[in-house]
Amino acid sequence: MTPRGADILGTWRRHPPDRAGLSSRLRDSEWTHSDRRRRARSELRAAIAQAVVPAWTRFYERYREVRFSKKHATEYLRYAPAVVRRVIDEELFSG
Repeated sequence: MTPRGADILGTWRRHPPDRAGLSSRLRDSEWTHSDRRRRARSELRAAIAQAVVPAWTRFYERYREVRFSKKHATEYLRYAPAVVRRVIDEELFSG
């Protein structure tokens, strides 16, 4: 070990770090980052809903009565606008 390393280690032994303060700062930092992530997800959900739901509602209202084909009719308009909104609000970014 270098003399500087030994000096740092000796200082640490004489004056150990404040573990309670360190864990408190770490916990506060983690909370801040998780709060930022939560807020970013919420804002992203709102932006996605604002862009997707009105467009999907217009499309759904316009084409829900149209018979695309007998064989695959349910494949085109599978989700009502309320379902799309619920999926965006509750299931997007949940996993």
